[in-house]
Amino acid sequence: MEPLISIVMPTYNRAHIISGAIESILSQSYGNWELIVVDDRSTDHTKEAIREWASRDARIRYVCNEREKGPGGARNTGMLAARGEYLAFLDSDDEWYPCHLIDSMSTLALTKAAISFALWVEQHGDITSYNFENKVERHLLHSMRTTFETWNDGETIIFEKGLFEAFLSHTRNFFQLNTMVFRRELLDEVGLINEHFYLGEDTTYLLRFFDKYRIALQTKPHAVYRES
Repeated sequence: MEPLISIVMPTYNRAHIISGAIESILSQSYGNWELIVVDDRSTDHTKEAIREWASRDARIRYVCNEREKGPGGARNTGMLAARGEYLAFLDSDDEWYPCHLIDSMSTLALTKAAISFALWVEQHGDITSYNFENKVERHLLHSMRTTFETWNDGETIIFEKGLFEAFLSHTRNFFQLNTMVFRRELLDEVGLINEHFYLGEDTTYLLRFFDKYRIALQTKPHAVYRES
């Protein structure tokens, strides 16, 4: 049986756009998941929108914070409520490609990594761009492929040591919380997100994992990051 993946989705006043994110989860090739939507006390119709989705699919759960906690605190609420063996994250204005969960779980099993990431595309209005095809990004990916272990003919890059230094030295970020999949038991060592940060809380959280665990980066896009 496939391990259960708990997907944590923080949201605040996203009633008009959250359906796209949820539909992208329902379209996943991997079926054993639960979606925990954490409402950070929205003032629009987010609650009604989520409960409508939850009435259609029992894998969707609605949780509301007792007070506003910001994006980090909302994610923490979701992680603490998770029942799955694995954790994943998706923001309520973004989307996954159908391959995301199944490819991430396959990569974890194949490479014996503890954490999986993937690249993404960015959408600005009607314009979608894959920024990792630019000259600088191609050079950095080539450099990482020649420096670190690779699988699948270089499609996946494996990091055990040296990732923190590479992250600091690179002019482009290749790691995003929206594409992260990892074992929930790592929370016992890494802890929760710092709720005092309202900007960059996701990146500072990822840094805690670098150089401590075996990390896989899949170099094909798994997500759509929307500037909304």
